[in-house]
Amino acid sequence: ASGAKLGRLDHVFKDMTRVREAQLHQARPGHMKVRIVRRPDYCEADERALRESIVKRVGEDVAFEIEYVQELTRTKRGKLRFVVSEMEQGRIG
Repeated sequence: ASGAKLGRLDHVFKDMTRVREAQLHQARPGHMKVRIVRRPDYCEADERALRESIVKRVGEDVAFEIEYVQELTRTKRGKLRFVVSEMEQGRIG
């Protein structure tokens, strides 16, 4: 929300072995959507750990929601983008 840029967030998923795939999506300042493809053994404890890890990395200023999906959209070349931003480049605030 302050316009500060966030660093790499892939570490959030480092020990999340029951997350098959993940993607961060930002459409507006101060909010992000965390899209998750779960493995069959994913449980509530995994979600709690994920939420704690995200808050630890980005702080309380960034609101986020977790969205569970069956699959993540790939690029035309079949690649998975870890971060999808709909924000204007260089925009602050």
